[in-house]
Amino acid sequence: MFAVLLPLVIINHVICEILYCALVLFISFMGAFEYMRANHNYNLKNDNNTLKYYRFIVPIVSSIISFLCMNATYQYSTDGALIYYLYILIFFVLAVIILIGTLIFGKSATSNDIANVVLCVTYTGLMLGLAFSLRYLIPTNINSLIFNFSGRWSFLFVYTIVVITDSAAYIVGRKFGKTKLCPHLSPNKTVAGAIGGLIFGAIFGVASLYIYQIIRTTDYIILVLTIGLVFCAIISCSVQIGDLVESKFKRSFEVKDFGKILPGHGGILDRFDSFIFSGSLFYLFVLIIEIVLL
Repeated sequence: MFAVLLPLVIINHVICEILYCALVLFISFMGAFEYMRANHNYNLKNDNNTLKYYRFIVPIVSSIISFLCMNATYQYSTDGALIYYLYILIFFVLAVIILIGTLIFGKSATSNDIANVVLCVTYTGLMLGLAFSLRYLIPTNINSLIFNFSGRWSFLFVYTIVVITDSAAYIVGRKFGKTKLCPHLSPNKTVAGAIGGLIFGAIFGVASLYIYQIIRTTDYIILVLTIGLVFCAIISCSVQIGDLVESKFKRSFEVKDFGKILPGHGGILDRFDSFIFSGSLFYLFVLIIEIVLL
C-alpha cells in the first residue's frame, strides 16, 4: 500500500494531491469496515446482531470525517483559516450523537456496542484523517529559516520513524529479547525490542529532521539535538503504543488479522496502526505550536 501511497506524497502535483485524497478516503472506509466487521462477527457469537447495518454506516461517517480533516488542513495551509477545524468538530459531535441515539433503540444493544461505534469513528475517522492529512500540512507560523514542517517532508519524517522503530524492535527483540513486554497482548514483543525500537527510532528520527530539512539551522546545535531527540523518542513510543492498541483490538474481537486486503500484511488497520497514532500525535503537536504562535 505504501508503494502506491509514497509517490503520491513525494510528487508535488495537483493530480497526485487528488489521488492521494481518494486513496486516504478508501483507507479510512476500509479501516472502519474492518473494525466494524470484526466487532459484528464477534457479537454474532453472543447472539447480538445490533451492529448489522452499522458495518456500512460507520465507514461512511469515518471517511467523511477523514475528508474534513484533509480539507481543513488544505484550507489552513492556503489561507490560514482555522474555521475549517470547527467543521470537523461539529460533524464529529453530530455524528456521534446520531449514531448513539439510533443505536440505543436496538433491543440487544450494549454499552460495548456504543463504545465501539464511537471508538471506530474516532480511530479510523478523526485520528486516521489527521495522520494522513500531514500530506497537506504547511504551517504558516512555524515555517521559517529555521524550521520547515511542510507536509510532504513531515509525512516522510513520521513514516521513517515508524519503519525504523518497527524494524529495530523486531531485530533487537529477536536477538536479545528475553523478558516479554506485554504477553497477554503480543507474546512476540519484548522489553529489549521495545527499548531498541525507541533508541533507533529516536536517533534516526533526529537524522531525518536534517535529511528532510525540517530543521534548517546549525545554531544552538546541542539544544536543538536534545529537543529533537526527546520529541522523536515520544513519536517512536507512540508507534509502539499504536501497535499494542491494535493487538488489544484483535484480542478483544478474537481475530488474528483485521482483513486480507494486503497480502502478507493483513488488513488496512494491520498495516497502518502505528502510523495512525504517531501521525496524529505529530499533527497535533504542529497544530498546537501554530496556535500558540498566532
